[in-house]
Amino acid sequence: MRSIQEEHGTEALAFAAAAALGGPPLAKAVYEELQPKRCKTCLGTGYILCTTCQGRGQVGLSLPGEARSVSSCSQCGRRGHQKCDQCNATGITNYWLWQPASDPGWGPRGS
Repeated sequence: MRSIQEEHGTEALAFAAAAALGGPPLAKAVYEELQPKRCKTCLGTGYILCTTCQGRGQVGLSLPGEARSVSSCSQCGRRGHQKCDQCNATGITNYWLWQPASDPGWGPRGS
């Protein structure tokens, strides 16, 4: 007979324990806490506008009739955006619950 954790994972075990110990209100709170939450900083995209170039990808100003230099932004590498530090560029605030496993088990059998 397989345990709840083996069959459904750690989240199911936490939900079952909360239901047994605290009843439906605690189980609902645990369930809501385990759901992925969208990052409020990047709005779930994983990226924010570059603060140096304001999303343009280049810094400097070039007006007609004036010789001014425009160069690529060194902070974002001319992309115009940077990875969000709040969610580690995943778009999910509690990404540590939902990140891929360090060893997904795709090697040969027995390894």
